[in-house]
Amino acid sequence: MVVIIVDGTICASGTVPDVRRSLGRHTVAVSIERPLFPLAEAFAGFDIAEASTREVHLNIPDESVLDDVLAAARRAGSIDTSRFEPPTLTEVFGVLAGAGADRPEPATASGVQR
Repeated sequence: MVVIIVDGTICASGTVPDVRRSLGRHTVAVSIERPLFPLAEAFAGFDIAEASTREVHLNIPDESVLDDVLAAARRAGSIDTSRFEPPTLTEVFGVLAGAGADRPEPATASGVQR
């Protein structure tokens, strides 16, 4: 069981997988061996969290768009590596702690408000 507390308020609680899924997004990281053009251009239709010369990190809602991500990666060049993962607990905390006035009502990872 994990509980995330921000400013004395429980913002999320549940099992580690539940809390990680509570943001409603996953991360895909793709690296291209020799990109044919800038990766930010290749993945323009996606929510780019971070991009460098050879690697891009995308926020995606779930695995349903993985085929589209990999197709865009193939157009950019030869895929070196790819990873699909839920956000880390550190990322969950950062989002919840940074929400400030927009912070959601305290809830469990399953969305049940306290």
